Amino acid sequence: MRPEKRGARVRRRRRRLAHAAGADAAFEGLQNALKSGRISRERLDASVRRILHAKAKLGLDKDRLVDINAINHKFGHVAWQSEAQTFRTAA
Repeated sequence: MRPEKRGARVRRRRRRLAHAAGADAAFEGLQNALKSGRISRERLDASVRRILHAKAKLGLDKDRLVDINAINHKFGHVAWQSEAQTFRTAA
């Protein structure tokens, strides 16, 4: 398979996992991907660490509730947008 086709398939799989209907479906999808070898345990662990680090940096490890009305005020700054772009690029 050509690399560009393989890359497109990987992106489609990621989108399917990311847009799973609920946490249970996402968890099941990850379990199946691990069992089938589509993703490695190391890759999953690295992704989880990256997500947990991002949540901790935002303070979501201490305060899990988000004030919807404060999102733009708190995260709309250029510095936060730059940080978000860094996470998107790394994903």
